[in-house]
Amino acid sequence: MKGMEAVHSIAPEQLILEAIWVDGRNGTSSDYADAGDSLDYQTGAYVLTDLSLNVGSTQTTLVVRSGKGQSAESIGLPAQRRYEVRFRGAPSGATSWMFEPEAAAIGSSWWWEDSVGGKTLVGVTAMVTSNMTVSATFNHV
Repeated sequence: MKGMEAVHSIAPEQLILEAIWVDGRNGTSSDYADAGDSLDYQTGAYVLTDLSLNVGSTQTTLVVRSGKGQSAESIGLPAQRRYEVRFRGAPSGATSWMFEPEAAAIGSSWWWEDSVGGKTLVGVTAMVTSNMTVSATFNHV
């Protein structure tokens, strides 16, 4: 979930979330994070972030629910993050990209990027608090 520019950073401020878009396929996962510099995770010093992808017939949504476990700040993770969401293989007719809650959409952007085997829809949120629920949605036909 972190890009190469963050290779020397344990907890980058921008996380890259890449979802492989397959028509009609949904999925869920959890991301585990700890400070990475001690054994404190053994006593519960970690954060779990739930990810769920819902691919509908006309709309696709990725939901990021952060903050299970200890607070990000208490274990050395950033209090705010920017999410870069990539839908690899998204349909070329995708429209109406948005982030929710609405405050997360301030300063957001989206674009298409050429990749091997098709296009990737890429969006970047504004800085949001690490324990915030963020939804990235686009419409398609």
